[in-house]
Amino acid sequence: MKGIDLISCNAWKYRAGTLVLFLLLLFPLSALAQTTVSTIEGTIKDAQGSVVSGAQVAVKSPSLGIERTATTDANGFYRITALPAGNYSITISHTGFSTRTFDNIELTGCRLQDGSSDVEDVPA
Repeated sequence: MKGIDLISCNAWKYRAGTLVLFLLLLFPLSALAQTTVSTIEGTIKDAQGSVVSGAQVAVKSPSLGIERTATTDANGFYRITALPAGNYSITISHTGFSTRTFDNIELTGCRLQDGSSDVEDVPA
């Protein structure tokens, strides 16, 4: 009888240890799943459809206290990552072009927002 109790006790300790290990492994995964961030990316083009390299793109959320900037590459592409859910404005500027601002861009988390836009030449 004592041999059976010893085996049962060891089996219980093994199961409890496995459960604790499983919960420890599960916790970090659930913490990552609760992180809600989004990306805004796009391509900036002029009125003729040509890409605009070197344009400044600013993403702001006064309510969250966030301001991030990016510069378009040779293909007119930009990407701003790790933005928490919230309302943002996007401002695009470049010398020789009018500045464009898009307000009330809502990011709801874990998604990619297309922030492509056309900019207009500033009349001489």
